[in-house]
Amino acid sequence: MVKVLYGKQPGCMNDIDWQELEMRVVATIRLCMDDDVIYHVMNEESPVTVWKKLESRYISLSLSNKLYLKKKLFVLKMSEGTTLNRHVNVFNQIISDLK
Repeated sequence: MVKVLYGKQPGCMNDIDWQELEMRVVATIRLCMDDDVIYHVMNEESPVTVWKKLESRYISLSLSNKLYLKKKLFVLKMSEGTTLNRHVNVFNQIISDLK
């Protein structure tokens, strides 16, 4: 699966099997996404382009992105009706993104 993300087809694999593996990888990546993120990559068919688009959107930690994450952390409040588990997950995600 890792080779698919780098776009390198093994010599022992034919084109049809490779295309099927790529489709499965794209489907797996999409299944792991939140609903509000998936629309950014719904038109992409290649796992390489899906991954690069997600990287460029969410991994870069520019100054403005850091400030945004800090602001998000400082104003984080538990909404009524939200489970404690969900709130802690959001908190941990912001901390992880800041690291």
